[in-house]
Amino acid sequence: RISGDLFGLISSGIYNGLYLIISALMLGAAFTGRHQPVTNAPQNTAINTNAAPHRGGLVLTLGLLGVLLFAPVGIVAWILGNKDLAAMRQGNMDNSGEGMTLAGKVLGILATVMFIVGILVVIAAVVIVATSYRGF
Repeated sequence: RISGDLFGLISSGIYNGLYLIISALMLGAAFTGRHQPVTNAPQNTAINTNAAPHRGGLVLTLGLLGVLLFAPVGIVAWILGNKDLAAMRQGNMDNSGEGMTLAGKVLGILATVMFIVGILVVIAAVVIVATSYRGF
């Protein structure tokens, strides 16, 4: 058995560690894809005006909501981010929101992983309590 103080230290250390990892992933995802691609094409190439507008803001918002409020929304951010990034690479979607879309996708992945880990922890806690239950 561990004391309440030791448990508090361990849980706050885990919380702060996860907070730092989330912050680093958010910063990394926000600045990824900000460089201009180097191409051998002439500078006067026509811009695809039929490309769909990007949904980077939506994907980023869903990713943040998934991490901060409701983890299953992160699954939606992950799926939308995958589809939008694929459409951007194919030229079917405006690629000016690639950084936001990638950040939202990463946050969606993080929210989904944290959701699954949380479910596993709850299941483990229920199993531990159920096996040690002696009745009244």
